This record gives sequence, structure tokens and C-alpha cells, in this order.
Amino acid sequence: MSRRWYFRKIKRIEAEKKLLLPENDHGAFLIRDSESRHNDYSLSVRDGDTVKHYRIRQLDEGGFFIARRTTFRNLQDLVEHYSKDADGLCVNLCKPCVQVVIVGNGAVGKSSMIQRFCKGTYTRDYKKTIGVDFLEREIEVDGEDVRLMLWDTAGQEEFDAITAAYYRGAHACVLAYSATDRDSFDAIPSWKLKVQIFLVQNKIDLVDQSVIDPDEAERLSRALGCKLLRTSVKEDIGVMSVFRHLASRCLHEMRRSDDDYQDDLRLYSAEPRSPSVISAFSPDGSMCGRNAGNGTIILRPGGKTKSHKKRNFVKNACRLL
Repeated sequence: MSRRWYFRKIKRIEAEKKLLLPENDHGAFLIRDSESRHNDYSLSVRDGDTVKHYRIRQLDEGGFFIARRTTFRNLQDLVEHYSKDADGLCVNLCKPCVQVVIVGNGAVGKSSMIQRFCKGTYTRDYKKTIGVDFLEREIEVDGEDVRLMLWDTAGQEEFDAITAAYYRGAHACVLAYSATDRDSFDAIPSWKLKVQIFLVQNKIDLVDQSVIDPDEAERLSRALGCKLLRTSVKEDIGVMSVFRHLASRCLHEMRRSDDDYQDDLRLYSAEPRSPSVISAFSPDGSMCGRNAGNGTIILRPGGKTKSHKKRNFVKNACRLL
């Protein structure tokens, strides 16, 4: 099953953490595999500051239902129905739960990259990220306004419980390492990636201190099958390029999803409706040790504009880890 609202085997507590993130509004939802009954599903819906859960049962003859008075041929029909009419739920289903991520060892410049991109500032002082915070910036990409919401979240071991929940369920990733930190480069292959990624080498201004040969970086990029980008957050070199490439890729995926989505709706004889979310970035597997940190990027609709096209969508969280 390939739907933006389907989060597979995540647990109830993880669903609640995702849905209660600030980028998710009242009515945000996801569907996950039931933890207690094989072949059944659970619908998790944000209702204000809480999350409510509903069991989706499967009929012996095929189809699904939450309340027996209303049955559906498939989960897509169920989502369409409850998006138009709460029909006994706490709220109409709104937008699918959103999320996206950028990963790498600690002290490679991820938080600084967020600060540079969003505020145009840079500080030499290194501080481990604690808890969760975010910044945002709106840019124009391919004639459309894209708002990037960048989450800066903790990565050290004592905050694994916070960050692990952010990693799951996304569809693309940016890997960051430092030109002056061999361990951060060597750690890249240890991430078990199953998503589209960008590889970013930061601190390229420190040429004399570099411990990564350019050819090594190119080989790793080819081995991972991803684009290599080089930045200096301190000197503000290449930072904008990273996020423009990211936003452009996400827009491309969204346009393709639009076509697939409309085809599916025609197949199900349902009323066409533009999808509101695209995911991006998240590693699936082990975390990068004690100093791993992260941040997240979310694309949201920008303000009204007369000069170019406006796209109404919310982007999954792209985190810098």
C-alpha cells in the first residue's frame, strides 16, 4: 500500500508524537497497522491537543468499516468519506500527518545550517541541541512559493526517545558530514537508508584541515546513488543550493503524486481532490552515536503572490540530524 496517510507498523505512542507536532493541524490523521489484530488497521486523528484512535475492521467478504452501518471497499474510500463527513468521528479528517529529515553526526554544522538559511547568521559556539525547536523561511522554487520549516531536534543518547519518533515514516533524506571530521564521513554508510537522499559536505572553507579526499566523497555519493553538495555554513557557500535542490525534488515528487492520486481517484470513481502532503527524508535504522543531532524541513503554503503560481500543500518535515 502506497498512501501518504499510511504509516505501516508504527505504534500508538509514536503516532501520537507525530500528530502532536506543531506542523499538524486539528484533524490531521494517519492510518497504521493494528497492534492487536492481524489484518486490521487503526485510524489516529488529532483532536485539538489530544489524539484519538479508532479501529478499522476488515470484513470477511472484503472491505472495511469503523462503524458497521457504513462499509467501504478500500481504505481510500474510507478516508474520502470521513474527510467530507466526520460521521461519528471526533472531527473530519483533514491533512495526512506530515514529516521529512537531514541526518549526520553531531557537530557537523546542522543547526548552524538552519540558522544560516533562515536567519542569515552564524555563530562559532557549538551547543548540543536539546529538546525541539524550529525556524522557517519561504523561498520561490520553480515559480511556486515554498515555505521550509526546519526542525532542530536533539540527537544525543538521552534524547533518543524524542528523535527516534521523528525519523520514521518519511520518504527522502539529506546526509551531512564535516570536511574536518573523519568519523562523521565514515558514519554515513552505517545509516540504513531506503529513501531518496542528498549528501552534503560542510566546512569546505577549512581546506587546510580537511581529512576527506574529494574523490572519496564522489565515490560515496555514487555508491549511495545520491547527489553530492558542498557547503560552508560559516562563509554562506552552497547553503541555499541545498534547500533549493531539496524543495525542487519535493515539488517534482508532489506533481508526480498529483497525477497518480488523480488516476487512483478516477479508478475508485471518487471525487478528485488535491493531495496536501509530501514526505521527505528519514533514515530507517540505527542512529549516529552520542553526538548525532537533527533538524527538520517542512514545506507549507506561502503567502499570496501575484507574480507567480502558488501551490497549496504542506511539506513533510525535513530534519537536520
